[in-house]
Amino acid sequence: MRFQKKLERELKKKVQDIERIEEELKEKEAALREAKAYMQAIEDMMKHIPKEEDGDENTISVRPGSTTDQALQVLRVEGAPLHIGEILQRMGREVTRQSRQALSGQLSHYVRRNRVFTRTAPNTFGLVEWLMMVDDPDQKDEEPTEPQQSVPLGFGKIRPVT
Repeated sequence: MRFQKKLERELKKKVQDIERIEEELKEKEAALREAKAYMQAIEDMMKHIPKEEDGDENTISVRPGSTTDQALQVLRVEGAPLHIGEILQRMGREVTRQSRQALSGQLSHYVRRNRVFTRTAPNTFGLVEWLMMVDDPDQKDEEPTEPQQSVPLGFGKIRPVT
């Protein structure tokens, strides 16, 4: 009988321990839910904040050696906007429908963000840096001593495509 009472006391003690631990668990789970909700609210707010660009606004962020970088180099050498087929030819690539679409898609990514490339006509791309030469207010104040061509040939009024 004494042994049975001892076991009952042990059992009662363990039941109390389990109830205490379950109560602590409920409190911890509530704290966890609150923390997750707070974290989600912060993430949602961050989505609405514009991304900050590292470095200078005019810094070109094209991965060196990529197809986009090769197109950038072709346009810099040419100094004028080129049709996507011309760009591919000068890159030494085969001009197929798939290659035109692929490169056009890559360049359009930058055009939509008004970064690096601009679209001067359908499937014709130029560089945003050329626009900066035209819009430079310091250049307008100076009187050129000899005729200068700040805009490459074949480069008309350009509006970013939205």
